[in-house]
Amino acid sequence: MTSFLQDASRFVLKNRQITDDAPLQLYHSGLLFAPKMSLIRRIFEDEMRTWICVPPMVEENWNAELQTLDGHSAQVMSTKFSPDNQFLASSSWDTKIKIWNAATGVLKLTIEGHSHRVMSIAFSPDSRLLSSGSWDHTVKLWHIGTGALYRTFNEHSDAVLSVAFALDGQALASGSWDKTILVRNITSGTRQLTLEGHSNRVLTVAFSSDGKLLASSSWDSTIRLWNTTTGALQQTLDIHSDLIRSVAFSPYGKILACGSDDKTISLWDTASGTHQVTLEGHAHWVLSVAFSPDGQTLASGSGDRTLRLRDTATGASKGIFNGHSDSVWSVAFSPNNQHLASGSGDMTVRIWYNQSQKQPEQQNLMGHSELIWCVSFSHDGHLLASGSWDTTVRLWDTTGAQQKSQVMKGHTHWVLSVAFPPDSQILASGSGDMTIKLWDTATGALRRTLVGHSALSCL
Repeated sequence: MTSFLQDASRFVLKNRQITDDAPLQLYHSGLLFAPKMSLIRRIFEDEMRTWICVPPMVEENWNAELQTLDGHSAQVMSTKFSPDNQFLASSSWDTKIKIWNAATGVLKLTIEGHSHRVMSIAFSPDSRLLSSGSWDHTVKLWHIGTGALYRTFNEHSDAVLSVAFALDGQALASGSWDKTILVRNITSGTRQLTLEGHSNRVLTVAFSSDGKLLASSSWDSTIRLWNTTTGALQQTLDIHSDLIRSVAFSPYGKILACGSDDKTISLWDTASGTHQVTLEGHAHWVLSVAFSPDGQTLASGSGDRTLRLRDTATGASKGIFNGHSDSVWSVAFSPNNQHLASGSGDMTVRIWYNQSQKQPEQQNLMGHSELIWCVSFSHDGHLLASGSWDTTVRLWDTTGAQQKSQVMKGHTHWVLSVAFPPDSQILASGSGDMTIKLWDTATGALRRTLVGHSALSCL
C-alpha cells in the first residue's frame, strides 16, 4: 500500500496541470508519460489509447524531478522555501512574486508592486514576511498571509540584486549595483550600517548563522566578510578569475561557498579566511549556491542548465539534475531537507526530491506473479518484505538483493499489508482472507494464524 500511495503521489503531482485543466485527459496523457515501472501506469494501462502508434520514450522509474511550476512570463531569478516549510516563493523578471504551496505546488498568491525585475527574495525566520529586491532600486517587505505591502525602502541609487534576513529576524541586508550594502532594523525601519568597499556591483549578500558576519560578493571578483556589529571589513577573499554571483554560509557558519563566472565554486574557512577547495564540473557560469540544512550537501545552479549536488566534506559529486532548458539562476533546499527547488531562465520553477541526489543502481526483485500491494523494511533495514495479489509473501535480503528464504505461502487471498516488529524476528501479514499470519523471518515458517476480523486492509 505504501508503494502504491507513493507512486500515486508522484503521478498526481507530476500531472497536476492536466488534472486542473482537463482531468479526463489523465488516462490519455498522464499515463502515457508515466515511467514504465510506475504502479499507476501498470494498473491502469488498459485505459491508455491503443491508436497511438508511436508512444513517447519514457524512463524506467520516476526521476528526481517532482514537479514543474508554471506561471511566470519571464526568467525566474530567485526561489526560496519558507522556514516553516509551508511555502515556496519565486521572483521573476516579469516584476512579480509568486507564493506556492510547497506540498502541492498550488499557487497561493501573486504579489505585484515592483515596477521592474525582481532579482532576489528572502523569508523572515518566522515565515511571516517576505523581502524582495528589484531593479526599481527598492527593497520591499510583504505580508505572506495576505500579500499586502508592509514597508518599502528607497535608499539605494541603483538596482538591488540581493536581500537577506539575519536569523534573529531583526536585520535585513541588501546589496546593490551602487556598490554598497545596507543593513536595516526590521522593527524600526532605520538603517544600521552602510558597508562600502567593493569597487563594482554587489551581487549577493548572506548572514552567518550567528549573525556576526555578513558575506558579500561582487563583480570585482572578491568576497568580503563584514562585522555586523561595527561594520568593519574583516577579510577580503580573492581567488576567482571572474565575477562572483553567489555566496552561502554553511548552517553553522564555518564554511563559505562562492560561485563564480569562472565556472568554479570555492569553499572557505570563515574563521581563518583560508581557501579549502575549488570545485569544478559546471560547463558555464555558477549562478547560485546553497547548503542543505544539515550542511552535508552543496547545491549549485549554472548557466549550463544543470543543478549539481556535492558532498561538502569531500567535494565528491552526489548527482546532476537535468531538466531545465535555460540557465538555473536559483537553488534552495526545503527546511526538512527533502526537496530542492530551482528557478530558471526557462520561466519555470522545478521541485526535486533531495533523496534522489544520486540515482542508485536499481535492484529489480522478481518473483511475484501479480501486483505487489505492500512492502515493508525491517527496522535494521536488512530485510524487505513484499505482499502480493498472488497470495504470497516474500522476504528479500537488501544487502545483497537476493531472495532471503522460501516464499511464504498460506494466505488464500490477496496479501494487503506486511509489518515487522522492532527485533525483526517475526513478520506479520494481513490478507483479504481476513486472517493475520505471523512468520519466522529466519526460516520462513508459519508461527501462528490470527482469526477474528470480518474484513482486513492494514495492520
